[in-house]
Amino acid sequence: MGVKICKACKKPMKSTDTHCRTCGVEYKNSPIILIVIALFVLGGLFWVGYSFFSKENKPVSDVGEVEPKPIEVVPTNWVMEDHTDKMTDAKNFYLFNKAINAETGKSVDAGITIGCSYYGGLNGVFASDTPIKTESFSKDGAEGEYSVRFDDKPMESGNSSLSSLNRVFTLNDSHLQQVEDSSRVLIRITTGTDGYKTFEMNTSGGGELFAKMKEFCLSKAKENKTP
Repeated sequence: MGVKICKACKKPMKSTDTHCRTCGVEYKNSPIILIVIALFVLGGLFWVGYSFFSKENKPVSDVGEVEPKPIEVVPTNWVMEDHTDKMTDAKNFYLFNKAINAETGKSVDAGITIGCSYYGGLNGVFASDTPIKTESFSKDGAEGEYSVRFDDKPMESGNSSLSSLNRVFTLNDSHLQQVEDSSRVLIRITTGTDGYKTFEMNTSGGGELFAKMKEFCLSKAKENKTP
């Protein structure tokens, strides 16, 4: 509210007072003051009403609703390949992850292949692009050794029967499980010329393909058990 000075006693008084509170002189309020006061009151009421109704009519998506985050697709080097047997017309699926030469970073004709076991589980082999040194022989033929490392874990060793001109060895069950759970695999072999070669594979992002592969292997096992 405004303040004005009484013309009679020079004391302050409210602009809306009709009599001076000090000396009692009568004053008539100016219509302009009354209009200003009325506009002020009406403006306040309008602002309160607008705020209330704008919140009531606001779309739900604008009032605190969190939009769903897009599903992040993780790129992967795993690919699912299929092969149809020409004699039986039976279709089989395999997971494959191509390797690079860990020293040069160049792509090589090597990698891990995951297939089905007879009982519905997974089997895995690593195929080298160069012959692997033979360490010993068994009733199943030549055997070779390899070293493998999963992510930042310590290096492990394994041995396996070699096949396909001493270029392929079978991963054991422990190593096969770690292949699925890892994001990076290093495999080192001793070559037939007593050198060594290290292969690297990016094994991340294969969860969905492994799930599909396991489902397929279980269905194949049921077919094998059907008389």
